[in-house]
Amino acid sequence: MVWLRQWWATLSGESKAAIIAAIVSPVVAAILVLCMGLIRWFYIRIIEKLDVARERIHKAYVIRTRLGGPISDESPNPIPIERLAQTAKVPLWLANRATQWGRRAQRFGLK
Repeated sequence: MVWLRQWWATLSGESKAAIIAAIVSPVVAAILVLCMGLIRWFYIRIIEKLDVARERIHKAYVIRTRLGGPISDESPNPIPIERLAQTAKVPLWLANRATQWGRRAQRFGLK
């Protein structure tokens, strides 16, 4: 270990900076890629929950109309995001962020 310390002491400042950058840069890049992957997975999971909630609301609407129940004036589509978030038990701000991310990913091909 002494030889490594002596070798390090003989290097110039630019050499030390280059070696540190060569070691640190891939580690930081890997961490960022991992974080972006987790965020992507999280938003996809929220969108899946909202889709399941949309199906539940639509099925309840169809069953209600087939049984001769009162037909409301509002159509089941489009379902307000507030109702979807409440049915999916997801915070409204998170549902909004996930749907915005989904639209952007679809528009710019990020998926």
